[in-house]
Amino acid sequence: MKQCANCEKETANKKFCSRNCAGLHGIKKLQAPSGRKCYRCGEKYDHVINKSSNVRNKKLCPACNSSKSIHHLNRVEKLISLTVGELKEKLKKSGVHSSWGLSELRGFNRLWNKHLLKRCQVCNYDRHVELAHIRPVSSFPEDALIVDINSDENVRGLCPNHHWELDNGFIDADTIPVIKRECTIKEMLLRKRHTHA
Repeated sequence: MKQCANCEKETANKKFCSRNCAGLHGIKKLQAPSGRKCYRCGEKYDHVINKSSNVRNKKLCPACNSSKSIHHLNRVEKLISLTVGELKEKLKKSGVHSSWGLSELRGFNRLWNKHLLKRCQVCNYDRHVELAHIRPVSSFPEDALIVDINSDENVRGLCPNHHWELDNGFIDADTIPVIKRECTIKEMLLRKRHTHA
């Protein structure tokens, strides 16, 4: 009698006691560590092939992968402390007109306030919803934080008609309820990194 290469039970077969053991043995081979070279630091590391792995970038060694997380935290901190003036200055240095800062700011707004884009907060219309700033973006000073401009208190989800009515003074902003997100923008950005990891 021979021993199964997977479970080590005695078997009359050549190598495995069953098809199940043969399949499991193949999976174990795939999951065996394989030497890889990190594309950032050049160090060799053992890489385990596992689809449920929490490693986001399979080309990085564990040390570089954790430093990538720290880099992400630093980017989140910079983004949260970014002011309108800094954003315009950054765009000016890159050769783009400073007015593009407003479109960049509205892009952050769409990214951070997706929870408001489901339906109009006044009439429940759901085919086209826009994000409306209660206090106009242009009225904020240069040292205002982008996070404050796009905060829950200053942004509402409205259909185009009610957005126009709000901008032209036909609707009082105090009558539109504030829909709070369950976490701050910073917490949301950090959570987004962990869900992609």
